[in-house]
Formats: sequence, C-alpha cells, structure tokens
Amino acid sequence: MIPNPIDIVVDDTTLRDGEQSAGVSFSLDEKIAIAARLAAIGVPELEIGIPAMGEEERESIRAIADLTLSAKLQVWCRMHEGDLAACAGLAVDRVDLSIPVSDQQIHAKLGISRQAVLSRIARIVPQARAMGLKVCLGGEDASRADPDFLLKVIEAAQAAGADRFRYADTVGILEPIGVLQRIGKIKASCDLDIEMHAHDDLGLATANTLAAVVAGATHVNTTVNGLGERAGNAPLEEVVLAAQALRHRNRHRSAPLPGSIQAGRGRLGPPGRLAKKCGRGGGFHPRIGDSRRRPAEGSGQLHRARSGRGGASPRVGAGQTLGQPRGDAGL
Repeated sequence: MIPNPIDIVVDDTTLRDGEQSAGVSFSLDEKIAIAARLAAIGVPELEIGIPAMGEEERESIRAIADLTLSAKLQVWCRMHEGDLAACAGLAVDRVDLSIPVSDQQIHAKLGISRQAVLSRIARIVPQARAMGLKVCLGGEDASRADPDFLLKVIEAAQAAGADRFRYADTVGILEPIGVLQRIGKIKASCDLDIEMHAHDDLGLATANTLAAVVAGATHVNTTVNGLGERAGNAPLEEVVLAAQALRHRNRHRSAPLPGSIQAGRGRLGPPGRLAKKCGRGGGFHPRIGDSRRRPAEGSGQLHRARSGRGGASPRVGAGQTLGQPRGDAGL
C-alpha cells in the first residue's frame, strides 16, 4: 500500500545520472533552467553534479546554488578523499558518497576486501560531516550484494554519521517482489532513511521504485523522462503520478503529489506538460554530438569524451588526469 506522499521525498538526479545518457550534455543555461523548473513544480531535492569532474562542473554547481532554490541540493562523489575535497565551497546541502558493495565490484573493480570497504566508510563519512555536509551512503550494485554484508555496510554508515542509504540497482536486475523483500529487511534493521535508485534495463524502474516505497523507502531517485545511463532511470512523471493514482485507488485521503512532497507547493500537472517543460519543446534539449561521459555508479573512471572537439581531456586537479583518482586504487 502506497504511504502518504508527504512521507516520500523525490531526489531528482536528472542533472547527474540523467546526463549520463549517451549523447546528452547540458549547457550551463540548460542546467540552470532544469533546476529552476524542477524546483518550481515542487521537487524537494536535486542531485546536481559530480564535483570531481573538474572546474567547469563545479562552476555549474555553484551557479545552481546561487539561485537559492527551494530544493535542497546534493552532489555525487566516490568514497574517496580526492572526490570529497572537490566538494568544498559549493554551497550544497548533501553529498552522496558512493562505494561498491557487491563482491563483483569490490574485488574486480576496486581490488580491495570487504573490510577495506567498511574501513573507508568509517574514515571518509566523518570527513564529509566535518565539512558541514549531510551524507547519503550510496551502495553501488546493492542489488547483487551479500545481504548480510550490506547490513554491515549500513551499520558502518550510520555509526560514521550518515543519515541516509541509497540502494542502487546499478545494473537494473531487480523486480518488484525482490525489491519489496530487500528494502523491507533493510528498513527493519536500521534507523537510516532509505533511498531507492532504480534503473530501467528490464522496464521495471517505476515498479521497483514504488515497491521500495511500499517496503518503507523514504526517498526515491528519478529523472525527467527517465533519462539515464543505458536504459535510463525511473521517470519522475511516472513515479509521481503512479504513486498518487495507487494511493487514490487504495482510498487514502487526497494529498499533494510526491513532486511537491515537503514544499507543499504547486502540483506537477499532466505528464505532457512536464515533458514539455523538461526536455520536449521547453527551451532546452540534450545535445547530440557533444556528450560528456560521466562516472556511473559502477565505474572506476572519471572521464569525458567530447565528440567533435579536439584537444586533450580535462583534468581533475593539478597533475591528475580524468581517469584515475588520487590516492588509493580503484574507486
């Protein structure tokens, strides 16, 4: 049964995961317009970029922060000191510190142990808190993680000062019944807020997101029109309207759409209107042929591929190429 939408927080990641769509790169003006329009329709949280991508990315984050929108702002980082250092001075509220939690990615991508993952969480989360940032612990590839180890990760995150855990179905393999069971078990085992991050490889991103909400997830990730890497993410318009429709069918009292969740402000309007505002005839469009590849949840590399533009790849910090972070291997 879908809970009261006032208890569900939409954390829209159009400006982060949405821009990981093949061939999509938003200009600064487009990013500002998207952020402003999402805030205007009542979306309470926006994930707006990856600071370690470089100074151009950080400038766009600062520009959105300067709008002083009603929405809370979040950035995405790998669980790495170099990435976290790039968050300084951006005037955002929160950081998603992301780290692989499945054995496949822990061993093959990072080349470290489970204990090293727990140690890294214990070391870096307090650093983010000391910078004045709230922390969401991003569990990359959580859908393939050992359930018992996943609970240890969440326990470590809570002990280190995180207040939210992002359950990322990074490779898009889950179905709603599995989500219901997994999120329910996590919710019963910790005091953290739970955020569902679904991918649409099997066409189930919206269904999985709603199942997570039924199981007790407090936050959901969406993107406008389902933009995102590979098959995309859970579409904002589908999640919001489906949640309201299911609640109405279950004869709960009428309430604001999840898009206006905590702000209690204007309604989202019909899906066609939202699509027009955010990417279809609304004054800004993804640009083909000027793409920036962004680090996916399961990616160990930061890099940009600019089609049709010559020159060297951008760099992250002095002496560090986009491709391998500073310090210890792998993240």
